[in-house]
Amino acid sequence: MGIAAIVGDRRKFAAVLVSPNFGSLEEWRGENGIPFASREELVANPKVQALYEGIVEGVNANLARFEKLKRVLLVADESLPTMAL
Repeated sequence: MGIAAIVGDRRKFAAVLVSPNFGSLEEWRGENGIPFASREELVANPKVQALYEGIVEGVNANLARFEKLKRVLLVADESLPTMAL
């Protein structure tokens, strides 16, 4: 399972930081023919970005306008801070 953290308290919009489940993502990229040399390169790939933006769009469908996540940031680290950002 990947990790996600929502940031945006007292900001104009909320964003989500996502540390993907790299085992699943690397399997998906293999099925979709996406080459990569590093995790940084993988999360920067436009097809990978589109995959996660689509997931967030699905979540946003059930949220009020002010709750919607406006930006998706993928990170190559396997963990995110657990304290308030």
